[in-house]
Amino acid sequence: MSEQEVQPRGSHRGVLALAPVLAVLLAGLAAGAFLFLRPPPAVSVDVTFKPGETLRFHMIMNVSGVTLSGTSPRPAEDEIQADVTWRVVTVDPSGTALVVQTVSDPTMTTNGLPTTLSDLPPTKIKIGADGQVRASTGVNLFSGGAPGPAQAGIARPMAFLPGHPVAEGDIWRTQASQAFWGSALSYASTSQFLRREMLDGVDAAVIETRATVPVDVTVKVSALDDVLSLPVSQVPAAASASYSGSLTDTTTTSWVDPATGSLLKTVSRGTYSIRLALHGFPKSVLTGDGTGTLSGELSMELTRV
Repeated sequence: MSEQEVQPRGSHRGVLALAPVLAVLLAGLAAGAFLFLRPPPAVSVDVTFKPGETLRFHMIMNVSGVTLSGTSPRPAEDEIQADVTWRVVTVDPSGTALVVQTVSDPTMTTNGLPTTLSDLPPTKIKIGADGQVRASTGVNLFSGGAPGPAQAGIARPMAFLPGHPVAEGDIWRTQASQAFWGSALSYASTSQFLRREMLDGVDAAVIETRATVPVDVTVKVSALDDVLSLPVSQVPAAASASYSGSLTDTTTTSWVDPATGSLLKTVSRGTYSIRLALHGFPKSVLTGDGTGTLSGELSMELTRV
């Protein structure tokens, strides 16, 4: 056999010898790609309440807007800070907690100047494991208390949670009913599991809820005494206030510890445009015709302490 015949055979044997190595390499790359592309595991992000526990938060709320009564617009930049305490009384089989909410040490500035802010009396609210405020008694920070109706649907205590295990990127929709001064605001919302993020040493799930909330409610003004500090003599028994408009581009982002079911932090933002009309008041106590508009932006941060 000539040298020319032997050389190609040696070359083919080298290629054949490398084939198993190439197969192993390709298999390894395929396995690595599979592991890399495999979606993250689903986790439960429901909030867990325990009877008798006390949860403490610090709240910072900012309102930037304009109030228009007649032809006199009044711009205002408000900041409210307070400590918020939730004392869990009972928890039903579905995970919904009856909570006594207390707001303490409130401070407020309006256009940079200190403003007197009355303490809100303790209130009872029901919060589901999915983050929805299902009911409330009295006026509270999450159902239309000071500084105005823009809170309902914007300053939620937490994003709406899915009620079932979810993975990063998952989206779900919730038909919500938000308590608001004895009435309810109904609207559709869309929520998403955005990411995992370290927050104060905790591997938290970050959940965001987006919604536009239509507002069309009428409340008795006497029910607002604790918020507005109105003299009883100036409030006719039949007097009422109507709010109509919308809360748009609202986002509520919550950080939840999946390992313990604890709410760690919530940040809410949105814009509001509300028309107010007072009914049943004598003209002598009204400014103009008793109507006005409120519009602007609101944000709230609730942080576990």
